[in-house]
Amino acid sequence: MNSLAISPQGFMLLSGGNDHCIVIWNLSSGEMIQDICVPSAGFISCLSWIKADDRDESAFIFGASDGNLHLYE
Repeated sequence: MNSLAISPQGFMLLSGGNDHCIVIWNLSSGEMIQDICVPSAGFISCLSWIKADDRDESAFIFGASDGNLHLYE
């Protein structure tokens, strides 16, 4: 695992690493919410939750070894 990020509300955790996947975790229960695999991006090097708009929905960006930033809403 290369990176972790806790959501602004403190309810979810992002984890990402060399396996080309990002996992969204529920911090209250410890359960995995979603597994997002992005093999074309390479390994995940950084993660950050963002506020994408005024709807207060969860979104995040991640950096990968392909040299790009990717947005996930």
